[in-house]
Amino acid sequence: MDSERPPVRFNGEEACAKLRSRVRSTVARDGIAAGTSGSVMQVDEIENDGFELIIECDSRIDSKAGSTGSVKSN
Repeated sequence: MDSERPPVRFNGEEACAKLRSRVRSTVARDGIAAGTSGSVMQVDEIENDGFELIIECDSRIDSKAGSTGSVKSN
């Protein structure tokens, strides 16, 4: 089930600081399950000084819940 929360946006400095960091989703959204980990691959400017992060999700080897690697908490 997708969350009703709006996407999180960052300013340019915050977004660029997150490039190549490890993240984990906290809610299900756009077909990505809550708890899925991935890496920030790029930033996308949505509006004047409003940026979203483009995440490359890790592929899951099995269907068991749990970590697919270490995750940096930001």
